[in-house]
Amino acid sequence: MNILINRLIIAIATIVFFTDNSNAAVVERVIAYVDDYAITLSDLKDSLTNARASNTTLTDQEAVEALINRVLLLREARKMKLEGQESSQINEYIEIKIKSLIFIKDEEIQGFYDANSEKFKGVPLPIIKDQIEQYLLEQETNKRLLEHLKELRQRADIKVQVHK
Repeated sequence: MNILINRLIIAIATIVFFTDNSNAAVVERVIAYVDDYAITLSDLKDSLTNARASNTTLTDQEAVEALINRVLLLREARKMKLEGQESSQINEYIEIKIKSLIFIKDEEIQGFYDANSEKFKGVPLPIIKDQIEQYLLEQETNKRLLEHLKELRQRADIKVQVHK
């Protein structure tokens, strides 16, 4: 019952009225909840606009999922008392919680180089070793981040409302 009451309070609190010269009211629509945090239709529209500006195509569902992930990561970053802009907090959190725990072994780099030698067109391993290491680090970071987000989602109460 408390969860229902909390949701009702959150829904009421997230209704924002903006008045223009015509005194028309606009009601903000909640499209998803992550525990007690509401994601609004404006958040979704902003996310889609930003994606288009960076030449990224997202469906509405992908954008909602990305917003949920952002809320979860930002919440964890704030638990660690990380400061700065939201994107900086999230990046620092990922760096500390995930990326700093990954070590790419020389054998992995050599294996990747051998398995993809035709792509390197005869460029010796010592010249591109750092690039391969960075690529493998990013691949492993993404894999572990997805696993971490799955864990965070399992611990959170996430509700997606029908939108549009």
